[in-house]
Amino acid sequence: MNVPKLVTGEMISTWKKWLSSEGKPFSTMSEALRQITGRPTVQPGFFLWLSLIHCLYRPRRQAELASVIETYEQAREHYRQLIGPDGILCLPTLGMLAPEHGAMNKATLMKPGLNKQITAHTLVNILDLSSITVPARGFADKKTGLLPGIMLAAVPGNEGALLDASAVLEKALR
Repeated sequence: MNVPKLVTGEMISTWKKWLSSEGKPFSTMSEALRQITGRPTVQPGFFLWLSLIHCLYRPRRQAELASVIETYEQAREHYRQLIGPDGILCLPTLGMLAPEHGAMNKATLMKPGLNKQITAHTLVNILDLSSITVPARGFADKKTGLLPGIMLAAVPGNEGALLDASAVLEKALR
């Protein structure tokens, strides 16, 4: 079954392994001290996210995990049937205009609910759909020049139609 490893807690050990340097395992506590003293080795936003995930998604018991997997599989099947084998789902890439580079971490620290607005892609990830984002070039924000994005998604195996639809959309948005 293709359940996000984040749900099962498996990704935490993988991230820690990736963040470890040769011969020195990654320590959440040591990195927290580095973050506080201004000498981080991990990007602060990612470290905050990893710390929250570590607390929230601990490895689960087998019975609990089986229930979570079943719920994911039912949701995936339900939405895949709604989309259909040839359907294309159209969503905003973000629930708001893209923030300026580097502003996102500050925004989510001040307003944690903001993160839910801008993670429309999470649904697509959880449902294990293929997706692509097309910048809406003709609709740049007048103040910042930033572009909104339109995400197209399809069931696995329909990537050709997804790419064709994105080309049509990109041409229409010019």
